[in-house]
Amino acid sequence: LVCTIVGALYPAFESFKVLESKDAAAMEFWLMYWVVFAVISGVEHAGYYILAWMPFYYPMKVGFLLWLFTPASGGARHVYRWFVAPFLHKNRDMIDEALEASSTKLRSGVKGAVTTAVSASVGTARGAGVAGMSQLRRTLSMVRPGMGTMATMCIEAAAAAKRRAAEGAAAGGS
Repeated sequence: LVCTIVGALYPAFESFKVLESKDAAAMEFWLMYWVVFAVISGVEHAGYYILAWMPFYYPMKVGFLLWLFTPASGGARHVYRWFVAPFLHKNRDMIDEALEASSTKLRSGVKGAVTTAVSASVGTARGAGVAGMSQLRRTLSMVRPGMGTMATMCIEAAAAAKRRAAEGAAAGGS
């Protein structure tokens, strides 16, 4: 709790005040602080089980966070210029490629999951007849307004395609 107050809440309020004042130099400092804070949070998350066993880890972390944002020390500026900026400049292309690949995989995964879920829901609802379709429409309209209408359109389009296929088979067979 103390680390959150010292490391995030107080700096967030200071950042808010700087944004309101439109002081460019202070904005630059607080932006550097947030980049350094994000890197520290990522490292801490990756190595949490090791760091948590270090004696006096949390008091040292609070002291480090205070040093980062204290105007007299300007710690965030030092850490940013000494370590973070050179590391990010050196690995910028690799990081961009990894983010793009992750984003593409995430989009295709979500799209596949949604398609599978909707297909399964429509199939189950069809198996349950009219009552199942009505329940699907009600459920989707509760999730997001307009989804019931979208579901109705999808179901009607699927039914029309099925009718056209049946009519085509009947016309071809006669």
